[in-house]
Amino acid sequence: MTRPSATRTHLPGESPRRVWQADGLFVDLLPSLDLGNSSFVVGDLHSRQAVVIDATRDVGRYLDALRRSKLSLGWALDTHLHADFVSGGKQLADISGTRFGISAEVEAPFRHVALAEHESIDLGPGHLTVLRTPGHTPEHISFLLHDAGGDPRVLFSGGSLMAGTAARPDLLGPRYTNSLVSAEYATLHAIYRPLPGAVEVLPTHAGGSFCGVGARSVFASTLGRERRSNPLFRAENLAQFFVRYLSDAPFPSYYGQPRTTNLAGGKPLEPEIPALPPLAPSAVEQLRQKPGTTVLDIRPSQAFDTGHVPGALSVPSDGPVSAWVGWLRSSDESFVLVDTGPGVRRVVQIALLRIGYDGLRGYLDGGLDGYSAAGFPLATSGRVPMAAVRKRMESGQALTLLDVRNASEAAVQHVPGSINIPLPRLEAEAHRTLDPTLPVYVHCQSGYRAAIAGSILERIGFESVVRVTDGPSGWAPKARSTPRSHRH
Repeated sequence: MTRPSATRTHLPGESPRRVWQADGLFVDLLPSLDLGNSSFVVGDLHSRQAVVIDATRDVGRYLDALRRSKLSLGWALDTHLHADFVSGGKQLADISGTRFGISAEVEAPFRHVALAEHESIDLGPGHLTVLRTPGHTPEHISFLLHDAGGDPRVLFSGGSLMAGTAARPDLLGPRYTNSLVSAEYATLHAIYRPLPGAVEVLPTHAGGSFCGVGARSVFASTLGRERRSNPLFRAENLAQFFVRYLSDAPFPSYYGQPRTTNLAGGKPLEPEIPALPPLAPSAVEQLRQKPGTTVLDIRPSQAFDTGHVPGALSVPSDGPVSAWVGWLRSSDESFVLVDTGPGVRRVVQIALLRIGYDGLRGYLDGGLDGYSAAGFPLATSGRVPMAAVRKRMESGQALTLLDVRNASEAAVQHVPGSINIPLPRLEAEAHRTLDPTLPVYVHCQSGYRAAIAGSILERIGFESVVRVTDGPSGWAPKARSTPRSHRH
């Protein structure tokens, strides 16, 4: 077995973190901040062997972590067929000349090791035990790390247990949802509850992942803490469990594609992912005129409002860019970035590659200044606080106030007379719901989704779009009105 030698720097905030160590065994956590996920390097300092669990497809960061720790890869393992990112497990194993292990319930067409319940994976004096833990997905397995004395110490729970919840069971559609809820109940009570409370829980999905609703914003927990505080563990019966587990919160529409890709073996990338090339303003102008190409502006929304490429999609880099691009655009599209520099450009490039969006063509060389200097006109957008919208409505001005939050958010608090179209449905519903002759003032809770929504309206032909920088609390904190069909 050869030791990987590739090198690679980690994205900001994603360097390996030592989260557990005992008797020569250790666990390093590698976060994927864009996804709200984690992957893990489990190493043994005696045998110099390691296992990587739930790797993303930018595999260079694992090769670099192994090289720095002077470890050889013995196994790459996946807890389940991931719906939110393309796995790098198979490629990591192929590069290292070692084994890729997945659930025996997956009928995969590529070379792998089918892992059945209770199988053991040796790791120096310690070992990993395979646990069958369906619920989030039918084929889900977890890995329980035992120390040299055979005591269970760390649970790699994938999505079957998160801090404060478990990953949702409805990603495969209603045909599977009810059976997966029942399976998750059994996983928690028959598999996890008997384990010692001191066992560390390291989930793949964490707070910030759309796979989990209600997760705490932490990357680790213990079984004892979860048994005491996790509402799912505390459900008194299966009926109560259904109520607490199921959620009507939406999830990104791209989620089905990575699972299909992973079932086929993934889409390998070069371990050293090249930087995006610069594109001259004239090249960007030609590309943006082509069907299936999106100019993706990841600058702050205020900069976008001041000036932007006409028809650009605004998805500011201080939010979950990959989730919203995956929600709103197809993976078959081509993209050109408008950004603030190489650091944020690299973060967004990797984030999109992780979900299988490989169509990044490059970035606008010279930014908006270069684009304007080349003779191409810029578009601008209005920007006001909610208090200003209220004054205009009270003065009798004809306008549309558009709320792009989820329907459940609008039901809790909304501005009287506003129209609610959740952001994921906006492009499909705008023309049949909104009056194109009126100015549209678009708001969410904090301004982030409003920035995206405003750019969508401009892309599809609405000529007067104004972004509202805050939410309903800026109108009147205690205001309530009776919701009407499609209007609030």
